[in-house]
Amino acid sequence: MKKVLALTFVVMMTMASGLAQTSRHAGSVDAATAPVVNRAAVQKAAAAIKATPLIAVTGTATAGYLPMFTDAAGDVSNSSLFQGSNGFLGLGTTNPAFPMHFISQGPSNAVVAVDGYGAGVGVAFIGRHARGTLAAPTALLADDNIFTIQGRGYYSSADGTNQGFTPSSRAFIKIFAAENWTDTAQGAYISFATTPKGTTPGSASATEKMRLTDAGSLGVGTIAPSATLEVNGTAKFDGLVTFAVGQTFPGTGISLSSADGSITVGGTATAPTVALNPVVLQTAIGASGTAVSVPVKVAQTSFTGSYGLGATNAIYTPKADGFYRVSVYMNVPTYGTCATAPCAGEAVTIQWNDGVSTTALATANCNLVTPCGSSVVTPIWVKSGQTITAYGQSYGSGAAPAGGTYNAYVLVEQQ
Repeated sequence: MKKVLALTFVVMMTMASGLAQTSRHAGSVDAATAPVVNRAAVQKAAAAIKATPLIAVTGTATAGYLPMFTDAAGDVSNSSLFQGSNGFLGLGTTNPAFPMHFISQGPSNAVVAVDGYGAGVGVAFIGRHARGTLAAPTALLADDNIFTIQGRGYYSSADGTNQGFTPSSRAFIKIFAAENWTDTAQGAYISFATTPKGTTPGSASATEKMRLTDAGSLGVGTIAPSATLEVNGTAKFDGLVTFAVGQTFPGTGISLSSADGSITVGGTATAPTVALNPVVLQTAIGASGTAVSVPVKVAQTSFTGSYGLGATNAIYTPKADGFYRVSVYMNVPTYGTCATAPCAGEAVTIQWNDGVSTTALATANCNLVTPCGSSVVTPIWVKSGQTITAYGQSYGSGAAPAGGTYNAYVLVEQQ
């Protein structure tokens, strides 16, 4: 390194020593003013000049390093900042691979921190990109990359023969121009990319998984969302999801279900269906918001029998313990009434039981409006796996009517 010297000149010149004496030359009109240089006096004054360095190199100076002051006396030495022959700057490296390349070692040393104080926009990292050259820049075109935040990592094979930093990013956030830029058109979008597990260095780089469009629409699994939020794939919500009143589900089909499968929405956009498993639905009613139980239909069936003691029919097997209400109705032909004493003129009814206890209910003159037997007042408790059954029987003490059949209709609701 070349020393920078500040020279202090001490010139000792006196008129007494005859540094600049004058003489007159006879026969000259200005002999009285012509100067004469005293060479001996000049040489003596030059010998008295002293040079004192104000900046001195301490230690070993190495080409390429930017110097730094090491003390208040003005001494300099190598800094950690190195400039390569290609003009790249390196911090902690003499072989910078990028225009600005910082290297550090340790669990927390690779940190770039920027603090900002006072009112304003805060800390900002601004990336500016133009086509063309520095001397003649040109406008961006659609899908030009404006700014990138990316991550690359070091890999190594089991035998150590194949190793190094990945040649391209494995995850990134990029900002792109959404259109050709002019003074009135400057749209931009953001791309989010990741790399699947099992990717080898040469097989693929990060691919886009999510995009925030210039219109503010977010696409997950798609780069062209057609709604404010579009998910191409399976979506899972662990919290509460609400929909605006009158919300519709466009498309060819609907498929929604609760976490436990108790409620399933299916069908099509024009003919949706809702299926309920045996659960108790709670709904708020009244100004006080009191929660009440609403019966949920879990089974509806019918069967046909002949007069007399009919066969037992399995109606419903609950999947969960609970109170169940069973209602049985009949459709009895006119020729199915009891024709002999002591039950002449009496209608044939149906009996049912819960499949758990031996209690049976029977009501005379039942039809499709008045239930033959119903637990509407006192529902029965049925455990999971126990079957609710029903059977038909003649009501009365006389002989069973000859001929004819009945149709029984059974409704089971969970309280």
